[in-house]
Amino acid sequence: RARRKRFEGLKGDEKYLRYKHTEDNISPVAFPGDKGGRHIATGLEHSESGAPRFDEVNRVKMMDKRFDKIANIEKEYGPAEFEGDDQNDIGLIAWGSSIGCVRETVKRLRAKGKKVAALYPKLVWPLPVDQINEFASKCDKIMVPEVNYQGQFAELIRSKTDINPIKYNIYAGMPFTPAEMCEKVEEVIG
Repeated sequence: RARRKRFEGLKGDEKYLRYKHTEDNISPVAFPGDKGGRHIATGLEHSESGAPRFDEVNRVKMMDKRFDKIANIEKEYGPAEFEGDDQNDIGLIAWGSSIGCVRETVKRLRAKGKKVAALYPKLVWPLPVDQINEFASKCDKIMVPEVNYQGQFAELIRSKTDINPIKYNIYAGMPFTPAEMCEKVEEVIG
């Protein structure tokens, strides 16, 4: 869960700095109605106060702050969850609403003696590349089931790793069922 610092109010002539630089790069957030918490929000590059500012020193400072926060996210959330063996015929990578169906699919197919594994990343960004590569090394094939037209997560994996996952996409408005996913996985295993 994302950490958030709550704005504690102002002292004396102090001004609220919505994008204040802090040791952990998490700026205090004011909520509507907080006395002294008024600030500017814009899509432009900005100073700590939120006012547009375009000089090079400020730009570098703000970009460093953003990317330092991203670099720490993966540590905060921990590793992806893995289920399977050291060698598998197929590995499924799932996140979000597909996880429940994938869990049930793995359970059913493993009960039938199939060598099926699954990886459940806690984050899709930053993508846990090392964990995905390690998982793929234990699987003959990788499949990414997704409830969308393009296979966006599969494309992200393909763009950031050497893995070319099999896309399994549905997009007619209903979620996967374990029965249909089991059928598809068995078809791919051969």
